[in-house]
Amino acid sequence: MAEKLQTAPELIVIARAGAGLRARGGDSGALESVAGADVSSLNKLLKSAAITPLFGVSEDRLQAAAAAEAASSGVQLPDLSVFYKVDVPAEKAAELAARLRDNEAVEAAYLKPPAEPPQLNTMVADANDAPPATPDFRPRQLYMGAAPGGIEALWAHTRPGGKGDNIRVIDIEGAWRFSHEDLGANQGGVVGGAQNSALGWRNHGTAVVGVIGGDENVIGITGIAPNANTRAISIFANPAGTSANSAKAIRDAADKLSAGDIILIELHRPGPRHNFASRPDQAGYIAVEWWEDDFQAILYATSKGVIVVEAAGNGQENLDDPIYSVRPAGFPAAWTNPFNRANRDSRAIVVGAGAPPPGTHGRDHGPDRSRLAFSNYGALVDAQGWGREVTTCGYGDLQGGSNEDLWYTDQFSGTSSASPIVVGAIACTQGNRNARGLAVYTPLQMRQRLRSTGSAQTDAPGRPATQRIGTRPNLRQLIGTVVKVKDFKNEKIEIKEIKVEKNEVKELKAEKIEKIEVKENQKVEFEKIRDLDIKINEGIDVIRGRDVIRPGGASIEDRLAALEAALGIAAPEPVSAEDVPQQPAPMICTAFGSMPVGLGPNPRPGTQASFRVFQFTGAPAPNTRIRTMASIRGLDCGFRCEATLASTASSVTLALVHFAQPGVIQALNASNQVVASTNMGPAGQLRSYVLNAAGIRRVVIRCPQDETLLVRFCYRRLVVKVKPEKELKIEKNEQKELKIEKQEKPEKLEKEKEKNDTKDQKDQKDQQKESKEVKEIKETGKELKEAGKDLGKEPKEIKEGGKEGKEFEGGPPPPTSAGSASVEDRLAAIESAFAHFIGAGLRPDLSQGALTGEEDLSDLGAEFDKESADAKNSKDDKDVMEKLTDA
Repeated sequence: MAEKLQTAPELIVIARAGAGLRARGGDSGALESVAGADVSSLNKLLKSAAITPLFGVSEDRLQAAAAAEAASSGVQLPDLSVFYKVDVPAEKAAELAARLRDNEAVEAAYLKPPAEPPQLNTMVADANDAPPATPDFRPRQLYMGAAPGGIEALWAHTRPGGKGDNIRVIDIEGAWRFSHEDLGANQGGVVGGAQNSALGWRNHGTAVVGVIGGDENVIGITGIAPNANTRAISIFANPAGTSANSAKAIRDAADKLSAGDIILIELHRPGPRHNFASRPDQAGYIAVEWWEDDFQAILYATSKGVIVVEAAGNGQENLDDPIYSVRPAGFPAAWTNPFNRANRDSRAIVVGAGAPPPGTHGRDHGPDRSRLAFSNYGALVDAQGWGREVTTCGYGDLQGGSNEDLWYTDQFSGTSSASPIVVGAIACTQGNRNARGLAVYTPLQMRQRLRSTGSAQTDAPGRPATQRIGTRPNLRQLIGTVVKVKDFKNEKIEIKEIKVEKNEVKELKAEKIEKIEVKENQKVEFEKIRDLDIKINEGIDVIRGRDVIRPGGASIEDRLAALEAALGIAAPEPVSAEDVPQQPAPMICTAFGSMPVGLGPNPRPGTQASFRVFQFTGAPAPNTRIRTMASIRGLDCGFRCEATLASTASSVTLALVHFAQPGVIQALNASNQVVASTNMGPAGQLRSYVLNAAGIRRVVIRCPQDETLLVRFCYRRLVVKVKPEKELKIEKNEQKELKIEKQEKPEKLEKEKEKNDTKDQKDQKDQQKESKEVKEIKETGKELKEAGKDLGKEPKEIKEGGKEGKEFEGGPPPPTSAGSASVEDRLAAIESAFAHFIGAGLRPDLSQGALTGEEDLSDLGAEFDKESADAKNSKDDKDVMEKLTDA
């Protein structure tokens, strides 16, 4: 049976919003109100007690710190200034809590049961003295080994930064032995609170720190992340342990760490199953985030980017049970069950306990990776570690004697042993990302990585895998499987001018040229389509392999339609010459992916959309913010992001990526009715989404969890068809005017005319036709060369426009109409669309005709290199792009 280690109960008070309470202490009274509220009755209740801000600093300082964080980073931190701790004799605590919650200045008052370390058994130190030199116990640390039995820590140690380099960890519990012989290299000692004097607390903390960061040497054990800096904060205010404060310890740890660092909470508490009573068997004990102050402290840490790992607890509980949705007496009226992440999410990583491989240390605890009977389970639990047979520092059952600094154990257990194993895996992963120059994972990204990788949970008799404790981490997968997004550069496209010999022919009469004008124009158009078709094919070949549109025997109209579909240009609709749509409005875009990290954009009124971001409480964030996650930069969407358009739109295109649960994107009209909607795709993939509807005025991006980046947002103004003049005049420097007059059976008339021509006239006519074709092809080559130059310049202009927040056209050109657009009009639209796709770092989706992002395929880089080399070395460079390479 486990030795009983526990804190004193904690009486927590939450002030009502607007009460403006300030704790001043002294003989004159306990509280005052800066809002002018009457607090005399409250002070009367607290006459025999001491009330202080729960988080250790004044209310004003807490509010100022939160405001400063919001101003500098755009992160909205929880309001911790309303939390208080009341020190009162234990026998009076419950009665005082009941009276306090009836006071009008108090939102909530509840008594937290004692916190305990989630250990399973207490080992007794061997009385025999330790040998002169400690043996090498690393062969007993099988949890470090190959998957599925281990977490592949030994493999991670061979990777850059894979020993937890430059990552800091703080363990939160009661006491430690940092003078231990295997805890001297990278440990930082106790940096907060007072160590409890009990040996049990000290053994427990020493064992935890050994699993994470034990020294790498030839004696004793080696930690999973030996190069990580491991420190500790005690929840106790004095060595006797008469006063404890877990929430303050969590906040203090967060303030000492940076984004990507790790907090480990090695505590659990008695839950409602047995009326919050402490028990020797720990039945009904649950994770600490169920209590509001601990939840808000964890959320404070994760909001700052610090990863929090929390023991699920040893209570044998199903955390999905409805009992945990019942609000206890004294909890805030707005409290909801945090074990159901659909309600709210602390963003912590919750760890359950799994069985080690049978036979470890000669013992069998059931099938490897099955849930151990004592471990809590449920949808909340993200990952598992070994819950038995963990070899580490402390306790003394493996090596004992009179000197605690030489003690070792190989029976450390519970969610106590499981949690530091997961922490070690996270530290190795973050250290490797640092070493590779990649951004460290955010709390939700890391949680998602743990859930989507690892060695799967198995069944045990009476404990099926449906009783979720998650997968066991596999560092080969955590480090080796990296979510990346390809960015494509549009290098200058050079179309080499076709060199032909000039053929001298005699001038034909104007009327003869007019008669063959239709046929010649069709031939020139076909040649242009062919060249553009080849150009697009070979450009996309480099991006997509060989899954592209092929030139074939289709008609000109069919070929044009195929190219337009590949580039996402709307298929033209037949209209009469009397009813031609006006020139459609261009796309108006905001490119967040090219903006600097920091505060978000401030668009010019009347041009781009304006954006607002909302937090989980529903309150708007004070600022928008540009962030980078998994090497992708974009607007942090919070829990909801809204874009209000400067004018009514008919189409919205946006590119975003999320790293948690998929959300939904909705387009609304002026009456706030949803007119178009789409669901987000899988996590970790940059994707493009298109919403088409008449009358779009607002777009809402709903994110179940705060891990979504909006990379690009474009909309097209709604256009109305008008009746222009029957004959469209097009400027010569934009398009070549084609006048194709209607003729009845032109080919038949041409043949009849040829029969009447003399042989000499026919020869002369053939020469003229050949010369005309050569001339037109040469002119087309010049036009395409100039277009290629423009294509090379356009992405730069787009990029600059995005940085400055200017209006620019950032998507495919607007749809054209077959009734008004000539073949050359449609060719120009295709060329423009191709330039926009490549310049925006996107590519045409030839399978669906939609614009999408490109996710990482590990072997795609080699294919790109090969394709680029083939294009570069090709001798036949006629009408071929020089090259397209990935970023």
